[in-house]
Amino acid sequence: MENKRNIISDIKLAISHSRPLQALDDLESIVNNHMAWGISDKLENLKNHYQLMCKSVSQGMKDPKLDDNFNYLLKDIYSFFTLVKWHLRKERNQISMLVLGENPYFDADYYRKLLEDCHADELLGTPDYKTYQKLRDEVFNILINQPSWTTELTSKVYNMLMSETIDTKDKQIMVSAIMLSSLGTFDFKKLNLMQNVYANTSDVDLQQRALVGWALSFDDDLMNIFPEQLELAAEIMGVEEFAQDLFSLQIQLLLCMNAQQDNKMIRDEILPSMMQNMKMPTLDIKVIEDPEEIEDFLEREVAEEKLEELQDSAEKMMEMQKKGADIYFEGFASMKNYPFFSTVSNWFCPFYFEHPEMEGVYKGESVEIAKQLSNAMPFCDSDKYSFMFTLNMVIDKIPKNVIDILSHGDVKLFSGLENIAQNTISLRNYLQDLYRFFKICPMSKRFVDIFDNKKYLPFANQALMLMSQQSDMYVALAKMLLNKNRYSDLEKLISVHAPITDDTSFIAVAAKYYQTTGNSLKAEMCYRILYQRCPDNSSYLSGLARCCFSMEEYIEAKKLYLKVADLRPDDYKVQLNVAICMTYTEEYAAAIKLLAKLYYEHTDDIDVVRAFAWAYLASNNAEQAVKKYAEVLKQGKSIKSDDNFHMGLALWMDGNVSNAIDYFVEASSDSETDIEKAIRKEEDILYKYHISDVQTQIVIDLIRQRL
Repeated sequence: MENKRNIISDIKLAISHSRPLQALDDLESIVNNHMAWGISDKLENLKNHYQLMCKSVSQGMKDPKLDDNFNYLLKDIYSFFTLVKWHLRKERNQISMLVLGENPYFDADYYRKLLEDCHADELLGTPDYKTYQKLRDEVFNILINQPSWTTELTSKVYNMLMSETIDTKDKQIMVSAIMLSSLGTFDFKKLNLMQNVYANTSDVDLQQRALVGWALSFDDDLMNIFPEQLELAAEIMGVEEFAQDLFSLQIQLLLCMNAQQDNKMIRDEILPSMMQNMKMPTLDIKVIEDPEEIEDFLEREVAEEKLEELQDSAEKMMEMQKKGADIYFEGFASMKNYPFFSTVSNWFCPFYFEHPEMEGVYKGESVEIAKQLSNAMPFCDSDKYSFMFTLNMVIDKIPKNVIDILSHGDVKLFSGLENIAQNTISLRNYLQDLYRFFKICPMSKRFVDIFDNKKYLPFANQALMLMSQQSDMYVALAKMLLNKNRYSDLEKLISVHAPITDDTSFIAVAAKYYQTTGNSLKAEMCYRILYQRCPDNSSYLSGLARCCFSMEEYIEAKKLYLKVADLRPDDYKVQLNVAICMTYTEEYAAAIKLLAKLYYEHTDDIDVVRAFAWAYLASNNAEQAVKKYAEVLKQGKSIKSDDNFHMGLALWMDGNVSNAIDYFVEASSDSETDIEKAIRKEEDILYKYHISDVQTQIVIDLIRQRL
């Protein structure tokens, strides 16, 4: 199985690198072992075609269409490759044949008639929902498994998706199936189809599903073979609101990626506070007449404070949700074990009360409750189904007064979300449905997980480079990736976008990224560009100074920090950096004088004390260094493992080796510090204090004996 996976990857790589002979040879090695597929003649035709091309070139014949014919051949080879992949999936039972019968091909005319008839029956009030949903599932499965798409089929499916006589739920399910089938195998016809649906439909939910399918279906690896991807993307750039929709999609994909971290934060930080504040005395407000009631009054004051804290916690969650965070993922993850979710198409089915698998869920007053809550709940469709199944199990335990409110009142929950545009809500809910499918549903393993590869970063696609004109969006996205420490994603975005942009703000984000990840050389290049453009920008100057310092260009760093100091005269932190640079340029008297001033004015700043201690140590005054490091270590939680290390170094230089070793051992236990490497790195200090290599080795061995 692993060998087949490898050879499939090799074939795609050969095609993408325009190596038809290698691709054909690898395809032949698969097809020869599966003659029952009945496709060997197609492979033979492709081989013959290429041999004729090779023969023409070897005979010196000039063919002005050679390049075009070569590219057409590569496309034909790729089409055959997708057919081989389909047969392999079928062989591994990754294609369900239960509803396909012997003919796995989608008969658009046949299924259009069936869907239209079912929808007409629904409108007439005589629906057969079991038959209808079974038909939807059948359409879903066949579209996923359709081995090849012709121009005629694509046109007919497009007409179905644009038809007013087919229900929107049917069309949404169809688009989801087309998207799933496109994730693992690129198909330009499907990409074109989804773009046309997005651009021409007035159905918001259908439009957003088409946008998601479109954005996730590009394949950068095949850009040389299918350059029309670029042309297609260029066409849609003129569609009104497209850029904003695509940007919203990109941001929401990243928010979905962050769902588990967000839920962990809610579980660890917000919910404990809420639960604690729920345990409070009942508020009973009245005028106090008896002095003995003062204690009760104080108790009520505490209750009011807890109520405010509870409200603050709830508002934090609602604010997260308004910004697009998937705050319900963890709560609903355990509610996907109902039989309903054993059918793949149900994960993509828009919520509707009449779903036949919901039969028996609603009973008595629960019908009205369900309707009220489904309209009020900001859940994705998948979670709404989960909620209804769970509600059915607990309905009998809900107090009657609550049932009365839910049944007859106008339930308004989660205020603040009503101002969010419908297309944004639709997009969020659909992507959350997708996230649940790929992270929870076992059957999702049959498909390419958009959240486990780089498909979730469409803004880094080559095909969308034309979006570079929307520099503000790229900058906002880059900042988000940097703030969330998604460095590999940001690196990809920069690699695609940086060569084609001259936007100052984007270069600034790139500079900060390079600096954060330790690439001082690239960071310096960026900051130099920024400095040339904005010589009076103290942030850019400070960034360039930090780069110079990290590359041990201390004189240049000091000059730059002095310029920053002129721009920010009241910022003592800049003066601190100047003093640190002076220490490294061995201007000890000036450094200590400046640090003494800062120490007097900012005694509580532990960074000032650290710098003061280091200046003393570097200037051969270990005794004073020990005193200052002792002040640092008194700070308790604010200390770092480096502080123990430097205290040990100062004590050693002051001749107190025994105590020094205690601190070195403490530094090693507090972190993964390689103590020998750290000590030898301080060779300048050791040299100043005349510590020999032999002494150094003995101290290192003494430390090792304690570890």
